Amino acid sequence: MKKLIQWSLLGLFVVLLMGACSDPNEGSVADTIDFKRSKVEFDAGSASILTTLWFYGNYGGKEFFYYFNTDQDAGADFLVRCSAGVFTVSKESSPGLYNILMYTGKPTVSGNMYKLSFPVSALEVSGEFTVRYWFFEISEGDRMPDGEEVKSLTVVL
Repeated sequence: MKKLIQWSLLGLFVVLLMGACSDPNEGSVADTIDFKRSKVEFDAGSASILTTLWFYGNYGGKEFFYYFNTDQDAGADFLVRCSAGVFTVSKESSPGLYNILMYTGKPTVSGNMYKLSFPVSALEVSGEFTVRYWFFEISEGDRMPDGEEVKSLTVVL
């Protein structure tokens, strides 16, 4: 689902684009890491990617991963490694190895909600482009969206 909201403020043109997805409650995954839904937005005013995730239970502090594909191939180009106190955005240096640190930030965690924000420049993209993204928790195998499907977000700089 993509939404486009445009408005003009003192002659400035601001664009906000959003993607969202939901995930079913999976009995084999603890509610504290079972993805429920997400909202991913591009805020042109701050040139940032804003992400909010909800879990079925209060977030349990387990590490999970958030992937971005910025080109036409199937693999991710950037990895956001998320934990309770910090998240990092890293670029892929060779297939499957994300060791070029692009950004470090502190998430906001409250109950079952996990929020993070980082500058779109960390993804090394410009102009108008579409990124594909997905979430993955390795210890219990939850993925959002399920299967090979990915969600997309169009960004206009």
